[in-house]
Amino acid sequence: MGDCQAVELAQTCHLCLAWREGALTPSSTLTLAGPPPRVSCFGGIVIDDFVCGQKVSRSSARSSPSDGAQAAARLSDAYVREGLIPHTGKAFRDQIKATFWGTDIDGEAGIVRGSLQRAIPLMYVILRVLSVRAATPHLLQVIAGSLVSIFIYRRRLLSLLNQIFAVVQHLEADEVVHIGPELQTELMMCAVLLPLAATNIRALVLPQVCATDASGWGEAEVSCEIPLALAREAVRHSLRKSAWVRLLTPTQALARLHDDLDPEAELPGDHSFAMHPLWEVLLRFPKYKLRWKAQSERLRHINVSELRASSGQSGDKVCNTLKAVGSELQTARIADTWSLCIDIAQDPKLDLLAAELREKLEFLISAKVFFAVGAAPVCGSFSIAVTPAVRDITCPQGKPNISENMQRKVEIGNSFSRWLVRVAVLCLNLDLAFWVENPDRSWLWRQPEWHDLLLDSRTGFWKVTFCSFGAPWKKPTKVLTNTSPTSASVKLPFLDPEPVADSRSPREFPLDQVQLVTVQTDRLQSQIWLRFEGWVKEGTSAAAAATLVSVPFVLCWLVAEFGRLLYSNGESLYLFRHLILAMLKHSPLTRQHAHVCWTLVTKWELVEPLRHRSPLPEVLLKAM
Repeated sequence: MGDCQAVELAQTCHLCLAWREGALTPSSTLTLAGPPPRVSCFGGIVIDDFVCGQKVSRSSARSSPSDGAQAAARLSDAYVREGLIPHTGKAFRDQIKATFWGTDIDGEAGIVRGSLQRAIPLMYVILRVLSVRAATPHLLQVIAGSLVSIFIYRRRLLSLLNQIFAVVQHLEADEVVHIGPELQTELMMCAVLLPLAATNIRALVLPQVCATDASGWGEAEVSCEIPLALAREAVRHSLRKSAWVRLLTPTQALARLHDDLDPEAELPGDHSFAMHPLWEVLLRFPKYKLRWKAQSERLRHINVSELRASSGQSGDKVCNTLKAVGSELQTARIADTWSLCIDIAQDPKLDLLAAELREKLEFLISAKVFFAVGAAPVCGSFSIAVTPAVRDITCPQGKPNISENMQRKVEIGNSFSRWLVRVAVLCLNLDLAFWVENPDRSWLWRQPEWHDLLLDSRTGFWKVTFCSFGAPWKKPTKVLTNTSPTSASVKLPFLDPEPVADSRSPREFPLDQVQLVTVQTDRLQSQIWLRFEGWVKEGTSAAAAATLVSVPFVLCWLVAEFGRLLYSNGESLYLFRHLILAMLKHSPLTRQHAHVCWTLVTKWELVEPLRHRSPLPEVLLKAM
């Protein structure tokens, strides 16, 4: 069939017959590559299955056949006249819910999904494979293909499929493959998310145009408001099948980064992409505003940066291994379970000041949905750095006669404090782990509602300074928790909890061990000194070299001679400078004879003068 194109010819004949009989028109025909028709009654043919759909009002009467039903009847009569017998057992008319083309459609709810008659058996097969933890590459390929056919209705779920493709590579179809932990997790996630692989055709269209781009600097996104009718038309012409499915080669990526790559060379094979005129108008004429921008920490492949800007993740291994940040992601990774983060910065709906959201969270905690609960409330008015102070010992819940703005912040802080105590007590009663974090001297810990909780024998403080974990600041912090009742602390051994005010206090850290240079500089000086010693030993002997190096005046002349060798070999002046500094550290008595070496440095600078680049204006630097 593939060689003779029998399916293509038969389907073309069916389509021509439908057009000839008026069951369909070119403007009402559904195609794989074209946009959906604008008309209310539309249809299409897949192999020999004709389906016609129609958008009707909920209140419309159903006494007479719809336009779609009449079109199906005309085509059925045409089949009979042409000697083609329709399968009446598969025929249906004016159904709100139907299954065809391997798709389930619910016209009432507006949900389109892969056929459940295939999805449910597929879930059963996946669970059976997970129970025996073994399969053949052929079976895994069948599972992967079936998952793709169902996940295509929710394309972002395709990013779950990674290990299943990697495992079956370079294996015979009948080999037995052990299902490892990563593939087990991937298959279980696919099985659980199968019911969510659906498209909501009633989803509202956002009246905005968003554009993302990436470069060697970073990623950014801009947006603009457009009329709703124009937005709906733009959705019709959105990209259906992406041609950007491969990373550019390193050479092409570098050319693309500098905008020197021909756009036709960006796509694999003979693919070419032509922008629709509507999108070109939308990109050129509206006035856009910046939504966000992010500078890259390091140079990435240009395709990876573009993917990060548009969607963040994909099914590609390169993009799925991009570093993920956030406390909820780190918690899920360490605890080996899912994690829920409530942060208003992610969504305005996640506002913990809302009573409804608080009630939902307390209900979930009471139902023991979570193993542990943590909170890190914004310090806000609880900070001791607020000036003028809005809290003191006599008024920990807020001083009178403060500004209206600060009064609101104080009320928000007090509300958070009372609710967190209620959550902590709930966790204690249910024997759930909890923790609450705030600065060491925060006024949060001095609120009256915390008094009984702090005295409870089941709770304790874990104290930490952030510099203990490599942060450039100290920030002493307290974490109230019931996971370690005995109070503990973590801080650097040579840092005191508070700055030492009395200079006459005893100090334990030896002053002689303080380094005046960085570790990298010390390592460089040690390397060039060892290289110098090796050079002296090559020209004499080990015993003679030790004697010569021990004499300060001779050592200076030897270092100067080694500097001439560095110059003749085309090496850098900074190596010679560090050798001189290493000599002074190794033998302090050479300082009175070191002018021999420094004179040579001056001559080297005259021959190869330092050339500093002209200062670049900050505006130009940011523009670049």
